[in-house]
Amino acid sequence: MLDHCNGHPLAIIALGGVLATKKSLDEWESVCKNIQSHLQGDEESYSGVYDVLAMSYYDLHYNLRPCFLHMGHFPEDSRIDVEKLYNLWIADGIVSSTQDQIGKERSLEDIADDYMNQLVQKGMIQVNRKVSDGRISSCSLHDLMRDYCLEMTREENFLQIMYIDEQQNASADALTDKARRVTMYVGKEDGQSVLKSLSGKFSSLRSLMFISTSTEQDEDEDSCEWIRTLCRRFKLLRVLDFEGRVVLKGTFPSEVGNLIYLRYLCLKGTRITELPSSIRKLKSLLLLDLRVSRVIIKLPNVLSEISLCWLYFPVRILSQEYDNTQGYEIEDGSQLILNKLSHLERVSEVDLDKVDVKSLLERTSMRNLSATCRQKKESLVPFLKSSTIKHLSLKIDAGLLTGNSEMLLSKSSSLRILHIDAGSWPVTQLTIRVDMFPCNLVELGFWYCKLSEDPMPVLEKLPNLRNLQLHICYGGVEMNCSDTSFPELTYLELDGLFFLNFRNVKMGGFPKLLEMAIYNCPLQKIPDALHPGINILCSSILDPLANEYRLRGKASEEVQIPNLNTASEEDQMPKLCEFPLLVLAIIPFVMLSFYFCRSKKH
Repeated sequence: MLDHCNGHPLAIIALGGVLATKKSLDEWESVCKNIQSHLQGDEESYSGVYDVLAMSYYDLHYNLRPCFLHMGHFPEDSRIDVEKLYNLWIADGIVSSTQDQIGKERSLEDIADDYMNQLVQKGMIQVNRKVSDGRISSCSLHDLMRDYCLEMTREENFLQIMYIDEQQNASADALTDKARRVTMYVGKEDGQSVLKSLSGKFSSLRSLMFISTSTEQDEDEDSCEWIRTLCRRFKLLRVLDFEGRVVLKGTFPSEVGNLIYLRYLCLKGTRITELPSSIRKLKSLLLLDLRVSRVIIKLPNVLSEISLCWLYFPVRILSQEYDNTQGYEIEDGSQLILNKLSHLERVSEVDLDKVDVKSLLERTSMRNLSATCRQKKESLVPFLKSSTIKHLSLKIDAGLLTGNSEMLLSKSSSLRILHIDAGSWPVTQLTIRVDMFPCNLVELGFWYCKLSEDPMPVLEKLPNLRNLQLHICYGGVEMNCSDTSFPELTYLELDGLFFLNFRNVKMGGFPKLLEMAIYNCPLQKIPDALHPGINILCSSILDPLANEYRLRGKASEEVQIPNLNTASEEDQMPKLCEFPLLVLAIIPFVMLSFYFCRSKKH
């Protein structure tokens, strides 16, 4: 069997993934015979590799094969958002709710996670990144595996890839009118060129997805008028994903109500400013992604009339300065009601200041909640006490952490991710204690808060913390970490700690740290106690470490350094051409520095 791999690591991994599930000699002999029956490819040097990849594919369970083929939507060498992949699986009916052995209903996310882990174990998919709780967040395909994936999508008529060039000409491999799924790679073309490409084709189209090939941020408006025609022409659509149309603006057309079979609608990254009330007609809609960019989207208060399972709201920026630049508002000015969504499992970035909390709490099916709160402290309490929510992520104003709120955080069994933001001026002074945070917290971040003391002696005691982010929140010079600090931390981010000299780390601290990001901090040296081989991302004209990376031609890249010393003082001086940029970059930090220093004097 190894002879067929021709020494290629990918083939060996794929073969190992197949054999790992075979427990008897007969099964191994069967695998050996089956390799010969899957001859693929034209190049002799890779024929054995394709044999193994084909065998790996056909060894997959029948419901895992379309999961793998959905990887063909995405560009070569891209890091694929696993959540996006799950959305496609759910919309396609591959993932649906089931019951486990004791009769308890499993969530869609749990089932999708199982499928993803099986594909990884089989060697079909490569893991790029995991989130704080250990779940896979991004993945990719090896070049040869992607070639095989695209070959199978064509062979099984699973997916049609179309490219629209700058001359608005459409091209596709083996163009067929019977394709049910189409992914369009588009640049800055307008909607009419998209319609022209689809004209007279794809009468059975079920899925339409856009992927942007343009690297420029085009500010020209692409109106939604062409979408009216699209919704009239393709009424059988189940998936409509506009994430690639980054300049799509205006009111989304009411004709979307014609798509009564639609299961997944994605407006992520667009600048749609209003969703029509006709959205209530989409009774089959399971997934709605409203994560628009740099606009406030107006929503009709009819979402409770849809059978949603996953609902994504726009990411809200808590800072008062940017509060009105991105988010959502309800059409009639009332609070959003979600009381009829009996199958709602996941809600992302919901604003607790704008939703009817009682209606959201009634959703006993909800397992995953990500929420922001700046004003109504009482809205937090029932979610912190909830026994049905398994994964709670909160982004809150630091001003809410007064009185009993601190103790409520520590008693929550579901709180996994907590981001604390000052939200408004003046900067909120915050004193933290270990008993403020729950033991199960895996990710913690502070933004623009004024931490009164060195936070490390407190935070290092959180037993399960894996991700820590400190952004312009501490004006001190020293950070002290003991030899038992941060036993589980894998990622540390320091930004805007412009007095920091991070040296006092005892040997044995940060035993599992894998990645460290440093921005706008005057660090002279990485602590010697940190173990060699940590991936360090360092990018700032104000940062001596970044100067060193820039001199080595590695600015803004992940580099591995066992022990990095600073460049010479002469090297660290900014070049003349960099001076205007330096002045612009330092202004906000000088203002905050003045605030910290002034506070210390008082």
